[in-house]
Amino acid sequence: VNKGDVLLTQDTTTELADLAAAEANVRMAEAGAESIAADIRWFQYSVRRLENMDGEGVAPSEFENTRSQLESAQAKLDRAHAEIDQSKARVAQLQTTIAKKTIRAPFTARAGLRNVHPGQYLAEGAQIVMLQRKPGRMGRTLGVSTGWILRLELAKRKVAQVTGATYRRIDDQGLHV
Repeated sequence: VNKGDVLLTQDTTTELADLAAAEANVRMAEAGAESIAADIRWFQYSVRRLENMDGEGVAPSEFENTRSQLESAQAKLDRAHAEIDQSKARVAQLQTTIAKKTIRAPFTARAGLRNVHPGQYLAEGAQIVMLQRKPGRMGRTLGVSTGWILRLELAKRKVAQVTGATYRRIDDQGLHV
């Protein structure tokens, strides 16, 4: 396996569907903000036009109404920007959840034999064992931070670690250690 290859993925179909909806919400919020920005540009133009008329043939109520519409549109744009930020945060949250449900190879190595197949669900409580022929801690030859992160992630996922393993033989029944 190469560094970054997916080793194990939990079911993320719900999160992927939620992510698609959240990304659509971002696009809708951005389109709404663009529409409001266009309204603001129109109201700004209208206010300038009314100001340039110096009150000639313009009722004060018309000027105040247009200015009020401009202020209201600016408040709506602020709200739209907040909705965009909120939607983007939801996208990031879902992306993080999906990433947490995916275990990737922390370094390039030769993969061992396994008793599971790609796409197969593991029963809850199924034990995952990582074998290393070298004696010593897993990830010992990695950088300090990378090795520490590897051991922490393995422990968090309750992956059993066997170091100093001797591979005796491989046959139809699997790997004999």
